[in-house]
Amino acid sequence: MPELIPAATIHGRFQPFHSEHLDYAVRAFERAEFVWIGLTNSLPIRPPLMERTDRLSLIANPLTYYERIRCIQCSLKDAGIDAGRFGFLPCPIEQPEHLNEYFPKEVPAFITVVEEWSRRKIDILTSRGYQVEILCTRGAKSITGTTIRRLIESGDPHWRSYVSVSTALYLDSLDLAARLAGLREISNSR
Repeated sequence: MPELIPAATIHGRFQPFHSEHLDYAVRAFERAEFVWIGLTNSLPIRPPLMERTDRLSLIANPLTYYERIRCIQCSLKDAGIDAGRFGFLPCPIEQPEHLNEYFPKEVPAFITVVEEWSRRKIDILTSRGYQVEILCTRGAKSITGTTIRRLIESGDPHWRSYVSVSTALYLDSLDLAARLAGLREISNSR
């Protein structure tokens, strides 16, 4: 097994953090002693670079910055990852002019290539001077936050199979189904 590098970063929206996200994180922990976990869509929205505006909608972002951190902590604890091996920070990939203010440039940014947006993120990071390392490339997502949110909103318990036990319990405590229904109502009235 190769020697671990001191630190690396991973990032995502994590709405919510699910098993494919956990796989991404575990791959990073296999390569780095410490992992900074960057949460995107964490700052006040300005004109986005993203082509997919659904990433910015209310229904696509029901969890707060803090709630996403709690989901990730739950999942990593369930996976046996020591809490001393990771920390959290904003990763304003959608506002690249602010990346250097929050996201450390001196450590590699690990990424999993899954869709065209992944390639766009690589371009953004490298253009801002970040060293990007691709952990793996997948043809497509087998799990999406959209699917999980729809299952939660519809009352289908199958969503639990996509997240860790502790994350499911935490999401239950938030009554996320009711929150999603409220956000959908707000979105539909606009």
